[in-house]
Amino acid sequence: KTKGAAGEKSKTVSKDGELDSKAKDASGEKAKFRKLLVVHHNFPRPYAVLCTPKIMAVVPYKEDASDKKTQVARMFDSIAGKYDFLNHFLSVGTDIYWRRKAVDELKALRPARILDIATGTADFAIETLRAAAPDAQVTGVDISAGMLEVGRQKLAAKNLSHRIRLELADS
Repeated sequence: KTKGAAGEKSKTVSKDGELDSKAKDASGEKAKFRKLLVVHHNFPRPYAVLCTPKIMAVVPYKEDASDKKTQVARMFDSIAGKYDFLNHFLSVGTDIYWRRKAVDELKALRPARILDIATGTADFAIETLRAAAPDAQVTGVDISAGMLEVGRQKLAAKNLSHRIRLELADS
């Protein structure tokens, strides 16, 4: 429940994935819309309004006609060699803290198999070995071949390629 402009209570219900047959996006394809049903309760009597605001896609390269997944993969490919430094620097080390905290939560489970989705350069996959069963197998998947290549180099340097498998895949 939320407060509307006039202070009345309202409730919003959304239905994702419905297409408005008349709407087109910038490429001429049918645009995806989210239908919103807004129900106002404190008007002289309850009423409902059906709205169809356009869902705007945020993409790395606005002028590129490629789909979002392709653009995101290309963006991460382009920064793969600098990603770890940027992640540590821009997060002021918070990324290291949250990884350790997440792995500490796994310790009681001692999992034998771990799937790291959006593994990037495999930092989390490597860190999970602290909490995993001694013979655990970790699989990391990512859409960026460049990030996975940096991850494979780390695994080779740490002699962990037999414990962690990295695969190009879309989550």
